[in-house]
Formats: sequence, C-alpha cells, structure tokens
Amino acid sequence: MQNLHNNFLIEYESYGFPHAENVPRWGRLPVTWHDVLGAALTVGRPPGMRYIYGRPSLYEAFFRLSLVLMALEQNESAGGELQRTMVFDSLDPTEKGAVNYFLGMVFCKLFSEKLFKAPWLLHFDVFGDELRASLVPGNSRPDFIGHDLAGKRWHILESKGRAAKPGETEIDGAKRQAMRVTKVEGRPVALHIAAITYFGRDVLKFYWCDPEPEETEKSEEIDIRLPEGVWGNYYEPASDLIRAAGEASQMARRSLPTSPIEELDIRVKAHPKIQPLLTERSWQRAHDISLKLADVFLEGGYRPDGLRVKAGESWGRRRSAGEDD
Repeated sequence: MQNLHNNFLIEYESYGFPHAENVPRWGRLPVTWHDVLGAALTVGRPPGMRYIYGRPSLYEAFFRLSLVLMALEQNESAGGELQRTMVFDSLDPTEKGAVNYFLGMVFCKLFSEKLFKAPWLLHFDVFGDELRASLVPGNSRPDFIGHDLAGKRWHILESKGRAAKPGETEIDGAKRQAMRVTKVEGRPVALHIAAITYFGRDVLKFYWCDPEPEETEKSEEIDIRLPEGVWGNYYEPASDLIRAAGEASQMARRSLPTSPIEELDIRVKAHPKIQPLLTERSWQRAHDISLKLADVFLEGGYRPDGLRVKAGESWGRRRSAGEDD
C-alpha cells in the first residue's frame, strides 16, 4: 500500500516570473494526499456557498472532497503521478468541465501555498457586486486574491482547469484576466498569476505564468478592500467538518449511527490557538493569529493556516485500476 506520507510528483511549467521569486522554469512538485485534500477543503469559494449554520455547509465540504475521490488516483507505474480515474473519463463533457474547473482551483491553491508561501486564497466574488461593477464591461474578472504568510504581499490569480494542454489562445485569455486588478488593501499587487491545470496523456500537469504588463491589456486601476467576515469563506468548510467529527464521536460513544464524515476517511483538526476562534466564528482573528504563528503551526505538524488535514489509510490505496493491493 502507498505510504500516505510519501510524495507524488506533479510536473509543472513556469513562465515570466521575476528572478527574485526563484521559480524554476520546469519542475516536479512533491505533494501528498494530505496536501491535495487540504487544498480542496480550503480553496476560496463564492459567498453564495456560505451558510450560517446547518447541514448544507457541511455537505459542501463533503462535495469538495468527494470530487477529488472520484476524479484522481495515483499511477505508481508512472512514478506516482496523479491521473484521471475511469469514472472521471466516463463523465459527459459538461460534467468533465465542472470537475476540471474545481481541480484547477485546487492545484492553483496548492502551488501558491507551496512555491509562494501564499496559502490564503479568496474567491473574487466575495468582494460583491460593487467591485464587479467597477470592472470594464465585457472584461472577465480573475478568480482569486491571494495573501502570503508575511501578511505583506497580495497576488491576483486566474485559475483554469482543462482536459488537455492549453493553447496560446487559452493562455492569453488567462493572462488578461490575471491583470485586471492592481491593488489590494491599498498595496500594489505583487504577482498577477495565470494558472492552468490540465491532463497530458491522462496525467495531471500544471502551467502558470506571471505575465508582463506589455504582454496584456492595461490593468484597471482597482483597489480591492476586504469586507467584514471575508475569512469565513476560507475557514468555514474545515470548521464545519471539525464540528461534524466531534458530533460523530459523541454519537459513536452512545452507539448511535455516525456521520458520513467517516466514509470520506479524512481527519481535520485546528491548532489549539485557533480552534476556539473557529468555534466562535471569529474568522478574522483566526487568520491574524495564523499570520503570526505560521512557523509554529508548521513545526507542530499543522498547515500554515492552522489546520491539519490528514487522509486516512484508504487514500493510500488510491491507485490505478488493475494494480495489486
């Protein structure tokens, strides 16, 4: 069985990043199932997916993780790379497009966290109709606003998921979207990133670039301001799973039917420094403390955002069909 702590590799191509960022032109990023599921659970979402309380928000978390479970598996004969499952291949084109879009967001977030130390991605739609109205009519907005661990740099990211390697037209379109916004909270955007996750010979691959201004249309002079409670869009799915796991444990002790969280075989935990804040739904304070204690969290086996996402043993068997267990 695959050791869950062993890395598998995602081949990537980078273009146009400043030399100071130290991003290799070509590379293979080592990640684990823990990394992938952590990104799937926390990647930014539109505000329409938020719920104050109740089961729908929990089921959204199940939905995110189930998409990964359905779509991806490891091919150990190809060096442990991620590939599409047969179930994914059997979907109709519209369904595949939706799954590819979600996978694009997941791996955009994962690469941002791993190579730019920017784990916090907020979906652009959380900033509301007022911001969307300020964009030039007919121009598409980017997908994410990213925040780094130092708390000083903001990035704009456009994420796409494709069934095959993107062509120049698709890359140019992603570049234009990434260049839309120039400032966040009064600070100039550090990087405008166009990121495309795609499949080559059924193996998952990743392309991203930081387009030069002269390569694209002129950026619009837009300064994004964070609305109150915005970090709930980041932390809420994980917080709901943690609460559901606690409820399931109590039910098990009383010999009652348990939550479907057990079927996903995943464990989510928050560092004691932020767990009470998540319970209180004090999202801003949880984010601010994570900025200060990211190194402490990493040393303790948590992610820099203060969460620990662990795949269970069944994820170690996420291998291609036909291989022996």
